[in-house]
Amino acid sequence: PSDTTPTEKVLLNIIDSPGHVDFSSEVTAALRLADGALVVIDCAEGPRVQTRTVVRQALAERIRPVLFVNKLDKMFSLWPGDYEACYQRILRGIESLNAVIQQNDPRLMGPVTVHPQNATVAFGSGLHGWGFTLRHWAAIYHDRCGISERKMMKKLWGDNFWDPKTKLWSRTKTLQRQVRGFNHFVLRPLTQLFQACKDCCEANHIGPGAASS
Repeated sequence: PSDTTPTEKVLLNIIDSPGHVDFSSEVTAALRLADGALVVIDCAEGPRVQTRTVVRQALAERIRPVLFVNKLDKMFSLWPGDYEACYQRILRGIESLNAVIQQNDPRLMGPVTVHPQNATVAFGSGLHGWGFTLRHWAAIYHDRCGISERKMMKKLWGDNFWDPKTKLWSRTKTLQRQVRGFNHFVLRPLTQLFQACKDCCEANHIGPGAASS
């Protein structure tokens, strides 16, 4: 709730419903107990066939979905340093899910598509136990860019390009030095941190499961 204070405790019950097609009835039963649905997709592969089916079931039960884009650590290994390739792959996954959501009649629940700039999409790594929304990064950078946190969230997704030299934003990329906001402010530092942790673990012969610590 909007009036929740930092000291107030909130109880959140999570129902982990099976995704296999043989358990569709169990998923339907779980949805009727839920107030919302957290959809998890692989950042590199996007929503699977059964994921799309479960999302349709959720919409049929008037359940609003939010999205978690998982396995960013996998993406850093597949396309090391190619931030634009990572962004485009994530974008396709989100757009694929929204294509399913848009099949729902908007008059029943209003617009329910998910968008990173609205904090209805989170990103992270279930394996390493970390995640974030663009609100986290906007809170860090908005003062440096001289804009509000809300505006910074919008700059961190879509066709918004940052010029490191002039410190200005543009909706189109006209110069080589201009970089997409998500790539520059989110993926670049994340990749560098991930690689530093990975190198440290390898140097100290620590298993990959301990990298998040």
